[in-house]
Amino acid sequence: MTTEKSNKTSWIRIMLGSLLVAILASIHFNFLSQGQYVGTGFLIVLALTIFLSKKKESKEIVKHFQYKTASILSFLLPISAIIYSFVFTGLAVQGEASDAAQAGAAIGGAIGGGIVIFLSFIVGLSLGIVFYLMGKTKK
Repeated sequence: MTTEKSNKTSWIRIMLGSLLVAILASIHFNFLSQGQYVGTGFLIVLALTIFLSKKKESKEIVKHFQYKTASILSFLLPISAIIYSFVFTGLAVQGEASDAAQAGAAIGGAIGGGIVIFLSFIVGLSLGIVFYLMGKTKK
């Protein structure tokens, strides 16, 4: 009776942790692919994380794996935002015909990209620290 409960709890832990990792990865896919492959990336990362978590021996190792992966993805969030803002600004400037419109698109892209980078830095740093501390192993 106790083994069924521990397996069920382990399965729920695996599903929730994998969902967290897949959501963070889909944010990166959204930034890097301009919103084209978000659903496919989410499903691939979810299936891969569930598969890799199921291969781990204990709940502690699964928890450590999932939280460390979430921590790394959180710390990389500003880098994805930088790439997104450069690509978005480049596409906006390229789409304008006159020099004045290109200058306006460049200024607007720089301001908007700076705001996105700043917010992703704050969110990524805080989530990365929280997930890192939650995933620490006890020695």
